[in-house]
Amino acid sequence: MRQLTAKDVTFTLTVEPEFTPVRGNAMASGDDAADKECEDEILDALANGFVWSWCTVKVTASWKEWAGFDYLGCCSYANEKAFMSDGYYSDMCDNALADLNNSIGRSKVISKGVITMRNDNWPTDDDISRALDVLRADYYRFVKQDAQQFIDRIRAKEWERFDQFIDCYTQEQDGCQRVIYTAMAKQVAFVSDYEDTAREELTDLGCENPTPEQIAFHCIYNEVLQEIGSEDAFDDYLAEGSDRNE
Repeated sequence: MRQLTAKDVTFTLTVEPEFTPVRGNAMASGDDAADKECEDEILDALANGFVWSWCTVKVTASWKEWAGFDYLGCCSYANEKAFMSDGYYSDMCDNALADLNNSIGRSKVISKGVITMRNDNWPTDDDISRALDVLRADYYRFVKQDAQQFIDRIRAKEWERFDQFIDCYTQEQDGCQRVIYTAMAKQVAFVSDYEDTAREELTDLGCENPTPEQIAFHCIYNEVLQEIGSEDAFDDYLAEGSDRNE
């Protein structure tokens, strides 16, 4: 089946509200005063109706009645032109086009019309079950490995306090590939046990129609943090690191 190219589709850029809090997520320079000044400027701009100050950017690739999407959250720009010149737009167009081709491929649609599949071409229930098992195993292997990397960094005393760790942890998970890339975010939402809870949390925050990226962030953030443990566990890891260095 022929893959659509950028010349075949129409790209549309739209700006949507960002429900991730500005405080603690807009900037992590290590200078608390500078971070607060930046956050205050963003909040003031939002209060004045300037949507580009803190938003989710959505790129849509459209072809006939079909569409593919890519999202980038926690964006703060002067305007659309500033965003377009930052390099993300081209990558998002590529991702939206890939999402569009995947959607069309799943439905077996080509430019000549709809292909009717024979029954023996459809995957069996066992095929689907095995595929889901592979995706789920891959995700939870990632969760355990990511948690262990953070634990090792705690033992190495990268952070002295739990709140410092949480600030950095939040920032890094927000930039995780499984969060920022739409196709990977959809996969997380599909296999994570936390998906229903994530939707409830986002609804409580006022987000009635969360993006795949928002759901994936809440899933990964909470499931990896559950593997790491509480503030008491953080203190234990710090102590273990001290014991190893003595």
